[in-house]
Amino acid sequence: MKDIYDRLKLLGFTPAFVRSCILPDWWEDKLAEVPSNRQHAEALIARHLKIEAATLRDRKAPLKVRKLAPLKLKLRQGTSEDELQAARILGERLATIVDSSLETPASVGGLTASSIRERILGSGAKWVGFHELLDFCWSIGVPVVNLCRVPTGSKKPAGMAVWLGKLPIIVIASGRKHPAWHIFLIAHELGHIALGHLSQGEVSIDVKVVMDSDDRQEREANAFATELLSGDPDLSFSPSPRLTGQELARAAESIGEKLKIDPGFIALSYSRSRSFYAVAQVALRSLQSDADACELYSRAYTRLDSDGLTEDNRHVFECLTKAA
Repeated sequence: MKDIYDRLKLLGFTPAFVRSCILPDWWEDKLAEVPSNRQHAEALIARHLKIEAATLRDRKAPLKVRKLAPLKLKLRQGTSEDELQAARILGERLATIVDSSLETPASVGGLTASSIRERILGSGAKWVGFHELLDFCWSIGVPVVNLCRVPTGSKKPAGMAVWLGKLPIIVIASGRKHPAWHIFLIAHELGHIALGHLSQGEVSIDVKVVMDSDDRQEREANAFATELLSGDPDLSFSPSPRLTGQELARAAESIGEKLKIDPGFIALSYSRSRSFYAVAQVALRSLQSDADACELYSRAYTRLDSDGLTEDNRHVFECLTKAA
């Protein structure tokens, strides 16, 4: 397997990652001494990492990635497309696995930020929070999954919108633990889908969501997300006094109850307007100290048809999402 691992490292996939996430639990590298076992490993790597099988079989050939879907990429300074390739391949693979396990057709036509907000609040929700938004997306055929794990050293984007099969799928790759960081990303990617920024057969990647972006579609998706979460596309929180974390948490709870806005979103909006994230971190710990977004996503994965997943697809999905 050494020749495979050495060549995969050049594409950003470490041996440890391939052994734990791509090859089966029972795999040991010495098994590859038997040609049929090596062929099995090659087939799994080719399928899940989008590698051309012929280049895996030729032990001296550089590995070649199969043709990827058309990409809409919002790069940030200091990040190249090549640096994101591993995360992109894994995000697309997650989306393909999810798409193959669901029969519900997508229903995104005519969606607006205000109509989604009305539907969620009309169901009795206090505000549009993490669980409410996650459940809504899955209910309309826009699954949301969290790419928790990538190879060591790989760069992760903030979020992706992937529409390679019958469903547009949101892949969030943020390493942030608190769900408040994730709700704006989910709403932002949903905005790209609802506003028609993404066509079937395309992938959109946001390396980082920037509120003052000079890209028109990014500004539209930001406004969509802000209106969905708060009711006002131009909402911002910037009180004149600088608040402590505890003060911000109390203020966010009070305002959230009054305006039906998730307090975590308020805390982050305040800190973003003042570029003072340390205060927001303290406030978020106070608001929901035991929350872990990577675990919270897994509640929605019960919607997948686990019987319809092959053993290797289930292994890859559970490893990448830490759902197991």
